[in-house]
Amino acid sequence: LSEEHGVVDLSGCEGRLPEVGEMVRIVPNHTCVVTNLFDRMVFHRGGVVTRVENVAARGTVW
Repeated sequence: LSEEHGVVDLSGCEGRLPEVGEMVRIVPNHTCVVTNLFDRMVFHRGGVVTRVENVAARGTVW
């Protein structure tokens, strides 16, 4: 996963594969993506949203 794109390798997947159009979760490995491109961060635990925070640095990374 880079800041602009990601590649998902499902060749070793033994379970059900996602279908076209199905939502999947991708966790960015670099915080510039989050701080520059998103208005809010959503924190969750066990699938339950625990808090939502505004991203103060939104749009400031060049």
